[in-house]
Amino acid sequence: MTNGVGFAGKEVKQVITRLSDADWANFVNKITDQSKRNLLEKYRSILKTCGLVSGSINLCSVPSEIAELILKNNGDPSKTIRYSQSNGLRWLEEGIKGSSNPADDFGWLHIKDRHFYNSSANASKFPNISEDTIKNIIFDTLENSPPVASRGNLKYEKLITFPSGQNETVRVITYKSGKIITAHPLKTVN
Repeated sequence: MTNGVGFAGKEVKQVITRLSDADWANFVNKITDQSKRNLLEKYRSILKTCGLVSGSINLCSVPSEIAELILKNNGDPSKTIRYSQSNGLRWLEEGIKGSSNPADDFGWLHIKDRHFYNSSANASKFPNISEDTIKNIIFDTLENSPPVASRGNLKYEKLITFPSGQNETVRVITYKSGKIITAHPLKTVN
């Protein structure tokens, strides 16, 4: 199994997490393949940010043990906004919006760009409620509804009563790994 950077997981993680910065620099400079070197540098940076490198402090918004699980599932714990372990590990990353291939968009930036009440996108919208309320709705849906397989991903749906009193089903779609792709009401809520 690989760790998202194309290298064997346990051995690389042991090297990455135990070496001092000086020893790490000596180690990585011996790697001639620049793309592998860049991937290792990125991986160490994430591990260091999340307190998984000896002597580092966790600056991630998730505990170190959760950061490690997210990394194992090809996520980026340094960009994780919120997570839940109820109903399996699921997490919301900052994500990507406006990529050249819309199918590559995911996470919080995608949800805000396409499904907020003031979005110009031709998509269903959340009402004018706070970001925290929308995140709570997303995680309530994940934690309290069974997943259904959908095009290689997982889909969760739950009927929500919005502050306006309107009832609407909210859909949350995740990769099988648990990273949230998108979330939206099935119909625009006023």
